Amino acid sequence: MKNKIVLSTTLSLLLALGIQTSTVHADTTSTTSTSVVPGSLKINSVPSMTFNSTVDDIANSTSTTAKLQSNGSISTTDDEGYGTATKWILAATPTELSYTGGNGKTSNLKVSTLTIAGTPITTIDGKTSTPIVNGTNEGNASTDLTADNTSITLPQDKQVFGEVYTGAITWTLSGDTGTIGGTAQ
Repeated sequence: MKNKIVLSTTLSLLLALGIQTSTVHADTTSTTSTSVVPGSLKINSVPSMTFNSTVDDIANSTSTTAKLQSNGSISTTDDEGYGTATKWILAATPTELSYTGGNGKTSNLKVSTLTIAGTPITTIDGKTSTPIVNGTNEGNASTDLTADNTSITLPQDKQVFGEVYTGAITWTLSGDTGTIGGTAQ
């Protein structure tokens, strides 16, 4: 009872002096954000490919197939930021193989089929592109090239020289990235 009288007296005194009591609330909001910068679709590395054959095999056989001499890999990265809505294709466009002799004359070596990572390429003209790897999702991808999945088949050529014939492969990576809002992984 004594506590009630003290509290009642205190409240009466505060009201008499004109001091008001109130409840104070401090509610406010702020935002937080993270800017995620998209990356790119890129080829990180492609290997040089070496195949060995003999004049005897090429000149005296209907066709000869030579396997890849040393393993390699094709490495790509997709970090554009489209989640699982992304699809990309790595294509190869090989040129003919040729050798230039000491007299300046160029000799071509016909190729029936160049197989890269299990995908056969039959048009070797430096213009025709063939898809080698199809990818989905973001991240790094690596495609192994081995003697089991990469080879060259040469038709018979009775005029072949015992030289190193070279060509080039143009690699093109293109993507259908879909729309922002794909499913993130």
